[in-house]
Amino acid sequence: MLANNGQELITSTSPLLQVQANFFKCGGLTIGLSMSHKITDASTLGLFLKAWSATSASKFNHENLTFAKFSLASVYPVIDPALLPPSPNQKILGDLTVKRYVFEKSKISLLKEKAIGQGVRQPTRVECVNALLWKSSMDTSRSRFGNTIRPSMFMQAINLRKRMVPAVAENTIRNIVWLFMANIETMDNKIELKEVITSIRRTVEDGSEMAAKGYDQVVPLIIKMIKEMRINVINEDIDLCSSTSWCRFSFYEADFGWGKPTWINPYLRPLPVMKNIFILVDSSDGVGIEAWYISLDQEDSAHLERHQHFLAYAAINPTIVY
Repeated sequence: MLANNGQELITSTSPLLQVQANFFKCGGLTIGLSMSHKITDASTLGLFLKAWSATSASKFNHENLTFAKFSLASVYPVIDPALLPPSPNQKILGDLTVKRYVFEKSKISLLKEKAIGQGVRQPTRVECVNALLWKSSMDTSRSRFGNTIRPSMFMQAINLRKRMVPAVAENTIRNIVWLFMANIETMDNKIELKEVITSIRRTVEDGSEMAAKGYDQVVPLIIKMIKEMRINVINEDIDLCSSTSWCRFSFYEADFGWGKPTWINPYLRPLPVMKNIFILVDSSDGVGIEAWYISLDQEDSAHLERHQHFLAYAAINPTIVY
């Protein structure tokens, strides 16, 4: 929809915000937004939509609107770019493959029951879906490479607001997420769901522990992690799967005066070193999950859609019910 189709490089002069409204003869309306990840994250996008829609629908008042905070820089200054290792080439080559997989409430319940049966305590729906996506990606990769057992890494974006010390308010405007990497290097062909969830949970716990250390201790750790991450992601002998959850950000609550959205869909621009990205969003019922798969490798998605265990829980691009 927008002029920036995801292939262009992000530069210092790139727009911080782009909006496009499409009005259809049937009376329908779509609103497309593109916000710079340099200063925002999914939480910021949700807050922006909430404030904008409330203002447009003449519901703007101090009682039902949370005002944004811009004061984080005084506590957590931006890291000096000179301290960071050089970025890899960000030019996108080849065609993007975008897929939509839907996990209904009943299927997520089955995944939870399976995880509980293997000894996982109180698994969340996001944990279960992420674990299935990662496990299925590992299985298909090994099948693609002649059943060769390959090390695998799962890179997950985590919202740090509640995990920082002191805690940061949810209405703080800034890109306050970080990528943490989980890995599985087992030589066993059969990987259980419990093992995958445990690895993901350990990564989240490590991220929370790091965020709680305070700015002066966190910065050296972040620089070290960036260096390690850039070494790992360009290693062709390691399979990499990335995920970010946009669940619970209330996108379906944005009402501009025409009613709440009937359907939303996300998009992130992939990089050569992050060529397989899953974005999780709430289904319109608020209990299911839609997983959007953005890939630079068509073979990866083709193998995934032939994976029987994956297909037992995921529906491939089902009809959107308005």
